[in-house]
Amino acid sequence: MKSNSPHVWLHKKEMLYSDIIKKLKHMTVKELIESLRDFDPNMEVKFAYNYGDYWGTEVASNVKYVDEGMVKYSDYHRMDKVVDDDGDNEEFYTKTVVILS
Repeated sequence: MKSNSPHVWLHKKEMLYSDIIKKLKHMTVKELIESLRDFDPNMEVKFAYNYGDYWGTEVASNVKYVDEGMVKYSDYHRMDKVVDDDGDNEEFYTKTVVILS
């Protein structure tokens, strides 16, 4: 029997909200180092992302570089974008991060 209780709906809504908060949290260098501690040091490193195709395929590209860079939140992309050196580098609302590419 399906329950229409406001308590059940609120509980589901709270769980959804906590999932969103977890996705918004950023990883620190310290957390990354701790995460990698138990892996074989000779294992390849990949960066996984959704390819954007009809099937929602997750692909993995090679990580070749680890570098420091500047990012700025983009309302259009709804996430941080890398700030270029060609005039797109507003000093306001930018932050320095570690970039894997």
